Amino acid sequence: MKKKIVVVNQDAGTPQILPPLAYSDIGVRELQDIEEWVKRNPEILGEKLLIITSEFDRFDKSDKRLDLLALDAHKKVVVIEIKRDAAGTLADLQAIRYAAFVSTLTFPQIAEIRANYMKTSVEVAEQEIRDFVGDSGFSEVDNKPRIILAAGGFDDPELTSAVLWLRKFGVDVSCVEICPYRVGDGGPIIIVPRVLIPLPEAADYIVGVERKEAEQSSLSETKRLQLNFWQEFVEFCSRRGAIPELIGEPQSVGWYHIELNVVGVWLELKATTRPPALTAQLVIQNTTSKSTFKLLEESKDEIEGEIGAPLEWEEPLEDGRRGKVFQVQPAQIELEEEWPRCFEWLKDRGEAFYRVFSCRVQKLG
Repeated sequence: MKKKIVVVNQDAGTPQILPPLAYSDIGVRELQDIEEWVKRNPEILGEKLLIITSEFDRFDKSDKRLDLLALDAHKKVVVIEIKRDAAGTLADLQAIRYAAFVSTLTFPQIAEIRANYMKTSVEVAEQEIRDFVGDSGFSEVDNKPRIILAAGGFDDPELTSAVLWLRKFGVDVSCVEICPYRVGDGGPIIIVPRVLIPLPEAADYIVGVERKEAEQSSLSETKRLQLNFWQEFVEFCSRRGAIPELIGEPQSVGWYHIELNVVGVWLELKATTRPPALTAQLVIQNTTSKSTFKLLEESKDEIEGEIGAPLEWEEPLEDGRRGKVFQVQPAQIELEEEWPRCFEWLKDRGEAFYRVFSCRVQKLG
């Protein structure tokens, strides 16, 4: 059941209850509106995603068009199917077909598709993808795409039953409700995203055990190294009384994500084998990338003074593209005896970057 939300006018002290609406009732369209919102801010769907393309139709022997094709932080291809309302749409069947179609895509093909979408070179697209997943050696994708069904409502027990059944057989399908609300007549539209499947309250049970088993049985040597490294890093931070933002959930990837509570702006700690290095960086990738970067760059000397070291400043080419401010330290993470020194550097830089950038970007955001 869709939830109501409450808006409180602090001056009047009067709460206003907003009922959920249907997109069709407020003139919102799937392609021109909802899809465009997700393209601009894919975190609407509850996770970090890199959009590869939209309205993709380059399928052999089919003229079907999938809404959005993306890549997640775990290097998985993601098929995103968007509906104003999922009831009676066969969205699950459509998405399964699209997932089957894209399951044969290779890394070079994905890079080419993104290059065409972003109107850039394949080389730039490849680098953007590798930067996003935090692995400079990333060159292969598997043949098991994920599916995200996003809609204003999922009042269709046939669809949700099918999704739950598919998940039992290892098909990674998620249902994300993106329900609209409106403040007053003609006021702004508020979108409230909510992951319905898998249930957030049961995510550890539904997803965690399967993920752990999969990691233990099929992780590559590099992924095992990354997972062990970040697990040990989190334990190190806990023992050393690090700021809470550094104590998160380890993943088998080359980077460690730190939220700044600003859409499209976050911190990353990276540990890579190719090149062998540690990196602490601020990442800016949203609809105001260039202006946000410029405002920060105006305080470059002050920021570097507070950080205590010179930084690399990589300006985004345009809004929506990635800009970075970072510091790199050579390191051999394959050598476990080097890990304590790596952890010390990452903790120190992570806390310094958070201290220096969090307030600044929140003011700009």
